[in-house]
Amino acid sequence: MSFSAISQQSPAMAQVVDSARLLAALDVPVLLQGETGVGKTLLAEQMVAASTRPEQPLVSINCAALSAQRAAEQLFGERRPGQPLQPGYVQSAAGGTLLLDEVAELPLAVQGSLLRLLEQGEWQVVGESRPHQQPVRILATSNADMLARVRAGDFRMDLYQRLAVVAVQLPPLRERLDDLPVLLRECSEQVADQYHVSPIRFSASALKLLRRYRWPGNVRELKNLCQRLSLLLPGRVIDASNLPAEMLAESQRSRPGAMDLIGREVALIQKALDEAGGNKSRAARLLGISRDTLNYRLRKYKLV
Repeated sequence: MSFSAISQQSPAMAQVVDSARLLAALDVPVLLQGETGVGKTLLAEQMVAASTRPEQPLVSINCAALSAQRAAEQLFGERRPGQPLQPGYVQSAAGGTLLLDEVAELPLAVQGSLLRLLEQGEWQVVGESRPHQQPVRILATSNADMLARVRAGDFRMDLYQRLAVVAVQLPPLRERLDDLPVLLRECSEQVADQYHVSPIRFSASALKLLRRYRWPGNVRELKNLCQRLSLLLPGRVIDASNLPAEMLAESQRSRPGAMDLIGREVALIQKALDEAGGNKSRAARLLGISRDTLNYRLRKYKLV
């Protein structure tokens, strides 16, 4: 397995993939950490495909969606008197891999039972007295500060230490910009295939602007952008002017020297207001702009 589904032009992502490739064949728990949208689930799926059990079940759980009252039944199963066993996620993953997505949200009440599964390889079905024993590999993802959750009493230290023996930190998109052109092309081609439209391309000016953007939603945000532009402008060469307004504004703020210019403009506005005794019309005349323009800039820089 080449991990070809993951763009790794940047040194940061290439190092992550190298680590994941080594860990894939080892039957140990792995904690994948990183911001929302960086591709933790995709990396986990690639690790399973490259593991010694690629044909075995991969069962993914969104830990935040587990019911605090019934998390044990959901995870480990339940047997009520006179009724057949209702298997949980763990039994469904037996012989394969259990992916705990956003493990920091796992209800505290079942964390001890998960630790038992990790350390002893066994789990207890609710309503039964005998433990079950079948091999299950655990992969987990988190976008949270796990140690902060431990300090707050929301996550067990022993479970965290057991999960974090092998931890892989995925970089945010803003720290792997060498991957940006490839990701944009691949995502655009995927959307084109899915919706049967001509793929879009990005001009040099658009790429330059997107490199300055901070990408708070990471690769997920990039995929959403490609989908939006592909459906609205199929087959077009995307220029900077075609990008969403929020990206244009953010990229302008991120431009080298932009913050210094903003700081100087804010200082001039404040000085003019001081000299005008707070009178906006007089301050606008001192600045050589209209009152409407002054009001716009006051709102823009949150000076009102």
